[in-house]
Amino acid sequence: METVLGDLRFAARTLVRSPGFAIAAVATLGLGIGATTMVFSLVNAILLRPFPYAVPERLIQLTETDRSGQYESTSYPNFVDYRSGMNTLNGLGAYSNETLTLRGQGGAQRVEGSAISYNLFDILGIRPLIGRTFRADEDVPTAERVVLLGYGLWQNSFGGDRALVGGTLNVDGEPHVVIGVMPPDFSFPEQGQAWVPLRRDPTAERGLNYITAIGRLAPGAIVAQARTEAEAIRQRLSRDYTSGSDRVVRVGGLQETSVSEIKPVLLILLAAVGFVLLIACANVANLLLSRAASRDKEIAIRTALGAGRARLVRQLLTESVLLGLLGGALGVLLSSWWMDLMLASIPTPLPAWLKINIDRTVLLFTLAVAFVTALLFGLAPALQSIRTDVQATLKEGRGITGSFRKNRLRSALVVAQLALAVVLLTGGLLMVKSFLAMRQVNPGFRIENVVAVDLALPGQRYDSEASRLVFYDRLLEKAAAIPGVQQVGAISAVPIGGANNTSNFTVEGRSPSDPEAARNAFHTIVTPGYFETMGIPLVRGRYFRSTDLAGSERVAIVNQRVVDLFFEGEDPVGKRIAWGAGEGLEWMTIVGVTANVNQADINQKAVHPEIHQPLAQSARRSMSLMLRASGTLDQLRPALQREVQSLDPNIPLFNVQTMKQVVTQAVWDSRLYSSLFGAFAAAALLLAAVGLYGVIAYSVSQRTPEIGVRIALGAEPSLVTRMIVWQGIRLSALGVGLGLLGAVAMGQAMQGLLYGVQPIDPLTFVAVPLLLTGVATLASWIPARRVLRVDPITALRLE
Repeated sequence: METVLGDLRFAARTLVRSPGFAIAAVATLGLGIGATTMVFSLVNAILLRPFPYAVPERLIQLTETDRSGQYESTSYPNFVDYRSGMNTLNGLGAYSNETLTLRGQGGAQRVEGSAISYNLFDILGIRPLIGRTFRADEDVPTAERVVLLGYGLWQNSFGGDRALVGGTLNVDGEPHVVIGVMPPDFSFPEQGQAWVPLRRDPTAERGLNYITAIGRLAPGAIVAQARTEAEAIRQRLSRDYTSGSDRVVRVGGLQETSVSEIKPVLLILLAAVGFVLLIACANVANLLLSRAASRDKEIAIRTALGAGRARLVRQLLTESVLLGLLGGALGVLLSSWWMDLMLASIPTPLPAWLKINIDRTVLLFTLAVAFVTALLFGLAPALQSIRTDVQATLKEGRGITGSFRKNRLRSALVVAQLALAVVLLTGGLLMVKSFLAMRQVNPGFRIENVVAVDLALPGQRYDSEASRLVFYDRLLEKAAAIPGVQQVGAISAVPIGGANNTSNFTVEGRSPSDPEAARNAFHTIVTPGYFETMGIPLVRGRYFRSTDLAGSERVAIVNQRVVDLFFEGEDPVGKRIAWGAGEGLEWMTIVGVTANVNQADINQKAVHPEIHQPLAQSARRSMSLMLRASGTLDQLRPALQREVQSLDPNIPLFNVQTMKQVVTQAVWDSRLYSSLFGAFAAAALLLAAVGLYGVIAYSVSQRTPEIGVRIALGAEPSLVTRMIVWQGIRLSALGVGLGLLGAVAMGQAMQGLLYGVQPIDPLTFVAVPLLLTGVATLASWIPARRVLRVDPITALRLE
């Protein structure tokens, strides 16, 4: 222990005597370790940290999808069949995302919540902080209405009043008994802060898919067994019921399923930041090799005085470990700062249970990275240093033996840096191009000057379709009269940002041209004026009219995708379509066809069928008001609030935002990923350039006498410059060549993240080598110009 402390003290004194070297090395390591720590914090919080439920590895998620694997959900009757027929589970629960209107002393407010089955919290193993969870007899349509509150909602909106439990709270316009408060930091799903029983009718339509099921495996059962059992039930349902016969059941671990989309992104980011760390290590190794040249005499003297090679290597590695620890400490500070910036850029609230922070696991990881990197960048220079020819060094005053090996190692490190930089630059440029392509997507409607406002009609007052229609008709009339409003309409789900329902559908007498095509369509309800407000083109037929009423012929408007699947080369206007399948269908006459719209995602890779119905023939409680208006959002919001309050003071506005904000929010994750990749690529380019400059500058310093002789004998400065620059270009060409092979693999791995860009994009694969070659030329030209300024007489005196 005494020896170790002595080595640390000596290492500290040595670094203090070389502040420039120490600052450069610690800053370089801090950059690499900090970026690695930040990305690992994401990996730890999302992939490694178990979900905050009891024995989370025994939880499974069950959903159904269409043949394309999209729009995961199932119908309530199907859920009931899965629940009763799966013996591999110790219970199967379900939930449906809801937004609930709560009215207290502070007025009405809209909160994110869920309708859940009575047993779901028991399956998750979550107990309330106060009160109880739901009972089976409360999960039926005729039961007394009850509600559970989240801790944050209870504290912020009701002052943490314990007397509220057991009391009555107005939820969606109806009295609900508050039966409990859930624990702090619990939200389900995501930002859910209030829960009501699912209370669905088992005889409801099987084609209406809107719920997700979560179960707990029975002792001894595994996910594969549950998947096989669910598939057998799905096949039976397909035989017994025509509706939904083309659906596919999916069963997987809850955590694995929940993070399946983001997992590849995080792993690629972790690999990318690992490359940055390796480049940083190579840079520090080059710094150590340069420093070792000035310490050859010190090493030779210590060796001559009897110091063993193992002792010298240990001392040199101690210095490297100290640099690694200092770099790790700086990296923790940088990662904390970068993390705060990253989280501040995310426009949507994170789930309460998702804690992205630097915890003990992350600190241990950083400590391990600091030690490993210290060995990685310190071992080779240490071994090179002890190969110094003692006699020659003591005689000449500088090392001769081993200088070739050191230069060869330094060059190899630079080649590795450049190769890794090519991989990172290629990945970063692909992500940036993908994001820019996404920003240029035409979503199928005009977003300029359009404001979206969500509304929900609560309570028994709006139980009938007629009452809902009266409210929305009056609201549209009042909204159209607001100064600055040019057009107004409403839809059941905001394009891109809304919660879309999918349902099975049938086209009379026809089958799709593509047998694998989805037989599910987005089911949206719109008002006359909606398509005009959004600027959605009419391909043929007509828009909805005010005469499309409940008592008149049922009508529908479909998108071009439906026409392509079922009416290729024909006019669909006048043909009939219906929700569901089988007998007793309610047919709707197609009166119009609109252009395709990105209804679900701004970057959707496949167009999904859409069927629109007029509000007058299927009036919903929840709608989104769409207004095309001049002026700012702050000017429009209070005027619209006054009009809504004049109709019903119990109805709050929520999610008031421009469509530009909706689109921006829809691509925030792509923007974040591209910015991270871009930052890593820029860091790699900078570090690689510095590394190449260092190698060329060191080589030039060693060749200063030779260059002096050349110039003294009449060599043209331009020839000397080309000779030095060519050395850098050769190294860069080798690094770029190796890097392009890795870039191909990187592009293929990122294929699922890219939009509108091929994984092997010709422009990218040309631009990156040219950029690296240009940087290498500049990094070589600078030391060449510096040495040419040295007086040849001065250079010759160095010989």
